[in-house]
Amino acid sequence: MYVKVRILTANGGHWLNIQKMRTCFKRVVFAMLFMAMALSLSAHDIEQDGIYYDVVSISELTVKAVGLAGNKEGDVVIPEQIVLNGRNLSVLSVADEFAKNNKKITNLTILTQGKIGVSAFQGCSNLYSVTISDTLVSAYAFSGCSLLETVDAKNLTSIEVCAFSNCTSLITCDFPSVKEIKESAFYNCSMLEHLLLPMAEKIGDNAFENCLQLSAFELTNSVKETGYDVFKNCKNLQSIVIGNGITLLNDIFSGCNNLQYVKIVDSKKELCIGRVGNRTCVYDGEGYTNSSPHYWYEPSRSMFSKSNNIKEVYIGRNLITECFRYKESYQSGAYYYDYQHVIPNPAFSNSKVEKVIFGPEVTRVPTTYPIPEINSSKNIYVRDTWDGAFQNCTNLVEVINLAQLNIPENAFKGCVKLTSITSDARSIGQSAFEGCSALEALTLGRKIEKIGSNAIKDCTSLKTINIASMTPPSCEADFPALNYIQTQVNIPYETASLYQNADYWKNFWGLTENIISDFTLDNIVYRKVSDNVVAVCGNKLTTGSAVKLPEKVSFQGFDFDVTSINYHAFYNCANLKSIVVPNSVKDIEEEAFYGSGLRTVTLPNSIKTIKKETFRDCKSLYSVTFPSGINSIGEAAFYGCGFISMKIPNTVEVIQKSTFEKCSKLENVEIPLSVTKIEDSAFCGCNLGDEILIPNSVTSLGNACFSSTALRTVTIPNSVTEMGTYVFGSSHLETVNWSKGLSVIPASTFYDTYIKSISIPDWVTEIGERAFGWCYYLREVNIPQSVTTISESAFENCKFLPSINLPSSVIKFGKNIFHYCHHLKKVTFEDGDDMLSFSSGDLDTSSTVYNTTIKYYYGGFYDTKIEDLYIGSSLSDKTRYSLSGKLLESYDGPFSKMERLKKLTIGKNVSTLGPRQEYIAQVKANITPGSFKFCTAIDTVIVEATNPPIGAEFTDSVYQHSTLIVPEGCIDAYRQTDGWKEFCNIFTPSTTDIKGYIYDLEKIKIEHNSSGINILNATNSDVYIYNTMGVLIYKSRNYKDEVIPLKRGQYLVKINEKTIKIIY
Repeated sequence: MYVKVRILTANGGHWLNIQKMRTCFKRVVFAMLFMAMALSLSAHDIEQDGIYYDVVSISELTVKAVGLAGNKEGDVVIPEQIVLNGRNLSVLSVADEFAKNNKKITNLTILTQGKIGVSAFQGCSNLYSVTISDTLVSAYAFSGCSLLETVDAKNLTSIEVCAFSNCTSLITCDFPSVKEIKESAFYNCSMLEHLLLPMAEKIGDNAFENCLQLSAFELTNSVKETGYDVFKNCKNLQSIVIGNGITLLNDIFSGCNNLQYVKIVDSKKELCIGRVGNRTCVYDGEGYTNSSPHYWYEPSRSMFSKSNNIKEVYIGRNLITECFRYKESYQSGAYYYDYQHVIPNPAFSNSKVEKVIFGPEVTRVPTTYPIPEINSSKNIYVRDTWDGAFQNCTNLVEVINLAQLNIPENAFKGCVKLTSITSDARSIGQSAFEGCSALEALTLGRKIEKIGSNAIKDCTSLKTINIASMTPPSCEADFPALNYIQTQVNIPYETASLYQNADYWKNFWGLTENIISDFTLDNIVYRKVSDNVVAVCGNKLTTGSAVKLPEKVSFQGFDFDVTSINYHAFYNCANLKSIVVPNSVKDIEEEAFYGSGLRTVTLPNSIKTIKKETFRDCKSLYSVTFPSGINSIGEAAFYGCGFISMKIPNTVEVIQKSTFEKCSKLENVEIPLSVTKIEDSAFCGCNLGDEILIPNSVTSLGNACFSSTALRTVTIPNSVTEMGTYVFGSSHLETVNWSKGLSVIPASTFYDTYIKSISIPDWVTEIGERAFGWCYYLREVNIPQSVTTISESAFENCKFLPSINLPSSVIKFGKNIFHYCHHLKKVTFEDGDDMLSFSSGDLDTSSTVYNTTIKYYYGGFYDTKIEDLYIGSSLSDKTRYSLSGKLLESYDGPFSKMERLKKLTIGKNVSTLGPRQEYIAQVKANITPGSFKFCTAIDTVIVEATNPPIGAEFTDSVYQHSTLIVPEGCIDAYRQTDGWKEFCNIFTPSTTDIKGYIYDLEKIKIEHNSSGINILNATNSDVYIYNTMGVLIYKSRNYKDEVIPLKRGQYLVKINEKTIKIIY
């Protein structure tokens, strides 16, 4: 409630607001109270419950805790607020050295939400319990609290340098919100056993150094960065998990001699192993003062080489090594080198690891690659080579999941306890297994192509080499003579002649065919998968064949079950005409029949899934017998096949991407009620006839799923609530019934279709980008009041659309809505109260002025042929430019540069037409042309608004030659308003209907109808009529009351000595 009081003065009375006076008075009194309080206290402003506080801000009612009274002991609680004279004061923080070296406090609770200052409780040797609500603990805050056992800090986000160092009784900590732990934060917490940091992102140098009881730690996936020596001398640390957030692993395990288990979490991202120990670069004493200094570089030790008890390592990502960098300078006749980094040996070489497991994301065995900068041209030399991944791991006995990884040089060199290796690698590097004296069996898969020199040198126990490759792998050098004599080499059947003529392999005494790898029966190639299972892996068909695969085959006295058909087994096999797959086959791999000559296929009930591109481009395939239980047909499974009709099994729920794409002969499709989703391009490029029935079980239609088809009619069921773009694009669609579940017509939905007329349903709110673009046949569009947004290029290139009405509900317009609509002559923005918003058009030009780049953008309607425009709502008055540093972007008004616009009508509700040109000081020029700037063809502007709309701006030729028609009695208002007063010809109609023109020239009146004009009360007068070029087109020296036929346009009519400009 406001009370007004009038105070009489010599000059009269003034009204004062008593409520405002009361508020000001209270503020003054409260300020005086604090001033009195400050003057009355000596050392500190406030003391409550044995805690001193100083005022931080009087206006904001804040204080900070600065110290303890001398008699304060036992439990200390620092509150979130204190009360003074009935006012609540917020406690912001705890000051530096608040209770440093205090021996009396035992339990501490801090309820503030700010920070705990530097050394606030340092040396509080009897403090054993702390509860913190603050978000930051500053450096040394609790350092040396030797009896501190527990810390409860749920809100803490940052722990500063040495914050808890030398807390030698601290056992467990739970910090659920901490994101950063700085250097030596828990240094010498010798009893710390458990630490939970689920949100930590950064851990500083030496953070947990000398935490002697810490046995396990997880660097969670949130950790992105660690310093050096994080766990230095954590002598009881046995297990470490390295999450997938870290990309650079520094040397954090120095002195962790009892580390037993290391797990590097699965990730597709590489993990870089940082340098270990000191950088090693030795000057050889030559050339220091001349232009050729010589330096020798030596690799540093591996990260885990001093972990004496390491038992198991899980590697879940590819490991790389830190880059070597250096720079050189020449001063006073001498070269100086600044060595930034080194390349360490692989992380686990020379370690005591016993078992190594590779995860599924690993694609290569770790190795170190010398980089180009280290070469003689820079006078930098390598004294030794780098170790292999597990070189000299003398306790290594087991390697798991090595099968698919290539084995680089020196990978397992010197692993003296390794007894067997199984690998499906393509290559084995130089000295990969050199010195593996206990290695007895080496099994290589069918992919092996190359074996490096000395790969099995000094493998004195090697008894067997098993090779499944049908082609002898190449060898870089001779094998040791001992191996030629004592090692049995087992090779696939039917390959003896190849191996017996291959370099090096022919020297083995024990070269024997006893491995079943690939073999051929009845022109079908089979591959052994396991002891009694084979897969169809290829074919040798030579003529048109009907193939019936057997359930079992026999080879070399062994029986095998046929359980699968491999990738590319019948790839481009033109001779395959039909195939019957037996019930023993459970799996057909991707692209198994890609491009084959198949016409018919019979699939067994054992097949539940048809995989990606299995029958792609089988152009002759017209018949498939599906199994009864099939539940999935993969992406592009039947892409480009020759089907005429297709009945999709009623167990399929999703028609996947491109499943039937470009099946150009496919006319009839039966989609069952089981289908809920039709994915991208599922039927793109099919025929599909005139109509397709989409069942009401379908909820989602993917991008372009029915594009480029011959469909003419479609009903989208109300069950569809999700639709992609270009769904019916470039089809023959003429009629569509729209789903009530869709309020948006997505981008390009009907792009380039045959639609002639469309009435958009009244539940649609948005028309997406190019939704009706390039619809050449579109003649009529009805848009309901529910639509609020029409997006970019929505009707682009609808060349024969003659006119369109845009309801007042549409207030947001994208750019180029009617781009290239060459026959669009009339557009009406219906009367409304909301302001219209338009996106800018394409980039027009770019220039540089006063070191500023200016980019000019067209208005959204610049390239249309519209002649008649009605605007019934105001245009947005937001600034049409953006200035950022040296870049200025200028946006034309939405209707500027409409070069064909002749008639403009502005409705009665319009109050603004957007901003006019603006002067930008930085470029010393006017920019952003107004809404109708450069619309040079305008001859008539009709405004129905009684108050002149602001922001009008036309080009000079329009102001000089066009006619402005305004409401009765408003001419003076328009002649005084910028943007309107510039018109040379301003008229009003003589009737209330502004759209019917009757010109009153004293008693003589001019009216018009469909045939021409008639001049009343001018009988026997001299009448002359001129066009806008000044050419006389009608003359009468004795005018009779008659209709003068004229074309539509502007004219000057001279009656006796009076002249008037008219619009007809």
